[in-house]
Amino acid sequence: MRTPAGSGLKLDAIVFVSALNACSSSNDLDVGKQLHADMIASKIKLEGDAAASLVNMYGKCGSLAMAREVFDRLVKLRRDIVLWNTMLLSYAQSGLRSEAVDFLWEMTLDGTQPNEISFTGVLYACCHGGVLEQGREHFQAMVREYEISPVSQHFGCMADLFARLGKLGEAEELLRSMPYEPEFVMWTALLGACRNYGDSERAARLAESLSPETSSSYVLLSGTMTNL
Repeated sequence: MRTPAGSGLKLDAIVFVSALNACSSSNDLDVGKQLHADMIASKIKLEGDAAASLVNMYGKCGSLAMAREVFDRLVKLRRDIVLWNTMLLSYAQSGLRSEAVDFLWEMTLDGTQPNEISFTGVLYACCHGGVLEQGREHFQAMVREYEISPVSQHFGCMADLFARLGKLGEAEELLRSMPYEPEFVMWTALLGACRNYGDSERAARLAESLSPETSSSYVLLSGTMTNL
């Protein structure tokens, strides 16, 4: 991948953010490091999207230590919820549940108020870590302590957590009672869990009750049932 410094483009934060995002998608750490050096050499202000994209690049490329080093340096200059959330999501998406949960606590101690994205990251981490009580505690704290109304992604994380642990009834009940129309992927995740836990009766009932809007959705549901 060619870096902006060698492309002849006018170098500004927008160009570097685009290049960093490309590195994040391709997991190209070497080019990402070069971009970081070029940003410093070009005197690009490391704030806002530029700062978050830099932390995100290191996180997506598997260099969590460097992501945290950059975060620690930049957050001292300016408190930015986007920067905090980017670091938290880097932990969560890397499977580092304890670090993600601890980071949320660190955020509050710093005086930065978590928002719905912060809790999406923590609930995602709890879901993939398979820790039901901790996930439930954070879901409840989000509502009671931080007065954040759960959005579809929060309910989806909790339903997925129930399903992964074999609590299929609880997962189904949550999806049916949530104040949003469940996304199709939420139902297919539950159907996949029904397959994994051998609950063919529930899977058949779910498949029958759903009304897929597209032929591809119908094929996916049929495929899930066939594998039971």
